Amino acid sequence: MIRGREIHPLFPQTQEFINRISELLIYLLPHYIREGKSYLTISFDARAGAPLVMIAEDVNKRLRKAGYKVKSCIGTAEVSLRRNRM
Repeated sequence: MIRGREIHPLFPQTQEFINRISELLIYLLPHYIREGKSYLTISFDARAGAPLVMIAEDVNKRLRKAGYKVKSCIGTAEVSLRRNRM
């Protein structure tokens, strides 16, 4: 959910996609760090409009909550693979 509403109420698969992609990224990021990488760029095709931008925002929020520094612009996230100090 973003701002108290569902991403796309007509497609419940959207929320499942967000959950799965977020979990996959949170799982993979420590492996990228161990390989010596310090940044990862994730891009969602923003040509599809606002719903995809909202998906990107939700994924960004979840990565931040997991302790990663995320720099984002419309439909794209650059993730610093150094975890923020909490």
